Order: sequence, then C-alpha cells, then structure tokens
Amino acid sequence: MIGSGRTARHARREQLLVLLSRMQRGVLLDVERDLLRAAVDTELADAEEAHAALERARETDARRKNQIALVRDMHRPRAERRESGCVQCGIVWPCPTRRALDRETGEQP
Repeated sequence: MIGSGRTARHARREQLLVLLSRMQRGVLLDVERDLLRAAVDTELADAEEAHAALERARETDARRKNQIALVRDMHRPRAERRESGCVQCGIVWPCPTRRALDRETGEQP
C-alpha cells in the first residue's frame, strides 16, 4: 500500500476512498480500520513532506534573490559620473553583468 510516485499515490487514494465509503456505510471491518489508519498516516506524512519541500524551495528562492540583489548593488554606475562606468568592474555603464541581471529580472539599471 505504501509507495512513492504518482501511480502509488493514486492507488492509495482510491483505496482510501473505498475504506471511507465503507466506514460511512457502517460496514468497515476491523482489518480495514487498520488499513484506513495506515492510509491516513501515509497521506499525512506525504503532506508534511510536501510542505517541508515547499518551505525549502521558498528559503532557496529568498537566498537567491538576496544574492542577486547583492551582485546588482555591486554593479552600479559611479555616482559622480554615470557614463564613466561600473563601480565594480569599471566597464562602461551598464556593464555586462548588470545587463544580464536586468535581462533576467526585467528591471532597468
């Protein structure tokens, strides 16, 4: 009953629906009660795993956005003469790094 992947999940949920239907009708056997508990426990574990994966993805996304912001801040025009170049690399503004970042994010230098 316990398995991974879309097919196994679908099979577990089909079994869960059958067991819930039998419980609702009052014809659930003791052995089926144990199967129902196991199916619910598996679904809860899958949900917890999915939530944890989503939280990790959000944390990774936030770290990457912070890293991009740091690089963006490093590659900025010189304040005294904008056309003189990038503070970080000295290349005429906007430098290739800043252009690449702006192209990816849709922002303007």
